Amino acid sequence: MDTLAAIAARRSIGRLVEPGPSPEHLRTILEAAACAPDHGELRPFRFTVLEGAAKDAFGHVLEAAYRARCEADGVAVEESKAAKDRTKLGRAPTVVVVGAARREGGSSKTPIPMIEQVAATAAACLSRHGNRRGQGGEATEGRRPRRARDALVSPVTSPALPADERPVDITPVHTDDLPATPVRDRNIPASAWVEAPAALRSLGHDIGVPDAMYKRRIGPWLLWRAGPAAKADARYLAIRSDDLERSFSFRLFADGAGHGLGPTGTP
Repeated sequence: MDTLAAIAARRSIGRLVEPGPSPEHLRTILEAAACAPDHGELRPFRFTVLEGAAKDAFGHVLEAAYRARCEADGVAVEESKAAKDRTKLGRAPTVVVVGAARREGGSSKTPIPMIEQVAATAAACLSRHGNRRGQGGEATEGRRPRRARDALVSPVTSPALPADERPVDITPVHTDDLPATPVRDRNIPASAWVEAPAALRSLGHDIGVPDAMYKRRIGPWLLWRAGPAAKADARYLAIRSDDLERSFSFRLFADGAGHGLGPTGTP
């Protein structure tokens, strides 16, 4: 299907059913979105994937946001609307939250205004092409106070969440932008790392884990894990940030045993 035919065939689908897009399909969708026109190449758009428990948890955030808005506006809470906000994400198996994060750019005399960064984010939304592979979709928006935004993107105000409840942030990220310390409010998957080596992309495939998650920097090493932290099969991979061909792996078993070699060459 050519580009014009794909645009003409696009439709919004109000209620969607399983299956959602695969991790590989999501990566393709978001890579296309990241190619949107962007003044200054600031890449202000942020994509957060919500599925399963993370989607349910954010539904409660949206309900709390509605109640807070009612209180601020001095109006009564309508329980039917509160329930609708709490459950609205259940209309789709996969939800991608798109936000604009202010970035500094341009010259000191003519900085790129926020409205243009919002426009770039809107263009990223239009660049998605889920319908081209038989996937339906719908765009929606709403007034959300700061607490809803912070629940997705603020590492300072967002509470730490268990690893399996964190939203998956598939915003494309480069090596230099991977955080130095553990990220506890969201998961950064290997599929979002632009320079990810092949060994990482397939790290957990043999144990049924489609995507490894970023853990932290340890000196010059980038630590990733495929699978749970304990009581289950998992694989760790440490990759040298200045030489992505250098890596060391560790295999963890459900009984707590494991094997592998560290950078020093010792088990």
